[in-house]
Amino acid sequence: MYPFHSYDIIKLLDLKIRHRNESSVDVNCPFCGDTRGKMNIHLKKEVYRCNYCDKSGNLVTLYADFYGMSNKTAYGEICERLHKPYTYKKQYSTYSREEKERNEIAPLEVRHKTYGVFLSLLTLKEEHRKHLECRGLTKEQIEFCGFKSTPEEESKEMIDELLRQNCTLKGVPGFYLNTSGNWAMNFKSSSAGILIPICSIDKRIEAFQIRLNQIWKNGTKYIWYSSAGKNNGTSSGSPVHFMGNPNDTTIYVTEGGLKATVAHYLSGGKTFMAVAGANHYKNTIPIFKQLKENGTKRILLAYDMDRFTNIYVMNGYKKLLKLVACYPFFVQSLVWDKRYKGIDDILLQKR
Repeated sequence: MYPFHSYDIIKLLDLKIRHRNESSVDVNCPFCGDTRGKMNIHLKKEVYRCNYCDKSGNLVTLYADFYGMSNKTAYGEICERLHKPYTYKKQYSTYSREEKERNEIAPLEVRHKTYGVFLSLLTLKEEHRKHLECRGLTKEQIEFCGFKSTPEEESKEMIDELLRQNCTLKGVPGFYLNTSGNWAMNFKSSSAGILIPICSIDKRIEAFQIRLNQIWKNGTKYIWYSSAGKNNGTSSGSPVHFMGNPNDTTIYVTEGGLKATVAHYLSGGKTFMAVAGANHYKNTIPIFKQLKENGTKRILLAYDMDRFTNIYVMNGYKKLLKLVACYPFFVQSLVWDKRYKGIDDILLQKR
């Protein structure tokens, strides 16, 4: 797309790399000052996003915003510093990462079928079962929700079984074509953990999150099961997780699919929806529209208590608050003992 590469911009801006894989790198964010590598730069799509301050764009806008200049000026300066030919095009500054990612994702009914069969082929390790039980879930609830352990490695046998059962893999996040032209699953030892089903408002599986066995050096504890950046791979799209009755008059909003599921059961069946992180609030829009039609009256915001000490969580919370104010809901913000970070933690303590 550009006459330069992601690593060129990283070097020009002297960004500190904290973690890297074949499709992306995590760097310290030059805008919010995070030093744990929360900014992700996708090497193939040549776009970036900070999971803390929600700053995003492409390589040109990254450079432009860093130095406070126009995109056209930034492009020219990059080419000059790298001794590249100047061939500026307007689309370089308007490229949408979200649009490109969504173009490839399969319909929900396709993903739900494939993921359902996929779960039936997996098992749950005892260590993962004990972790879920310690968080307050019963064995029956764990089984009903479909929690499983990620496979140790890519399995050709599982792929063959999915295809045998007429499951579609194209456009389903987590699957891609390998160098041999065969379908494969994107699992590695570094991404091993608990597979968490992320469900739509009508209880169909949209995607998976993985709670990692080993937290990454940049502090990452949860990742999406995704194949973005791979041949015929697909991004998860970071969908909202919904747990409970979509016709409830009161809906709780929190952070993290596992947290919402645990809180649903610990609260005696109250309805929870969860964004993937503090700044992943935009995907709540279609859910709020549906809830409005369903007759929901109250939205209770149950973001983690670190929003009072973490400016980036608070910024995400404020953006969600502004967004939900556009709907005819009565909105309240929940607070509790700050010794307990999440709504699930305080509910477990009370029980």
